[in-house]
Amino acid sequence: MFVANCLRAENGLIVFVPPPYGHDYFKTVSEKDVLVSVADYGIEVRIKDIVIPAPEFMMDYLAENRTITVYLADPSQYMWGPEFTAELSKDAIVEARGAYKHMRKVTTADAAGDGP
Repeated sequence: MFVANCLRAENGLIVFVPPPYGHDYFKTVSEKDVLVSVADYGIEVRIKDIVIPAPEFMMDYLAENRTITVYLADPSQYMWGPEFTAELSKDAIVEARGAYKHMRKVTTADAAGDGP
């Protein structure tokens, strides 16, 4: 599932996921299920099969504000509470950001005919 919206919070991001993700789903999630990887648009954070995109304009913010809090966006509930919170590894974010910038540089050079 690709997250469509998030909120910038003081120490990271608040992410909303819709049903069918529910309380039972998040009971089985641990911090080892959280991965940071490179994407065509920037980096992404994966929590099992939930993908949280972090486009290029968000990468520096996320490197300094690394808490991801997931809320179940259930329209049948009046009040939503946090289901899962993870502190991302700064090293993982910096590494993915560096890989993305390198990939973009190589792609730009290849498009300009400067590549090998």
